[in-house]
Amino acid sequence: YSLERLCEAMQLSVSGYYAWRKRPESGRKLENKRIVEEIKVIHRQSRETYGSPRIHEDLKGKGIFCSEKRIAR
Repeated sequence: YSLERLCEAMQLSVSGYYAWRKRPESGRKLENKRIVEEIKVIHRQSRETYGSPRIHEDLKGKGIFCSEKRIAR
């Protein structure tokens, strides 16, 4: 499908779509990426045995503060 048809189906403007693509990532999204990388490292180091409660504690120990629910998500 063409971009024009997709935008029409979703009731968006084509110019709005291109503006959205050029927008930089939000601070929250960048922070989530950083946290996910730390979670992967901790999980690998635990031989893939740690769940969100233990990962949460390890992140706190590294000075990364976020909720356990965010880590589980």
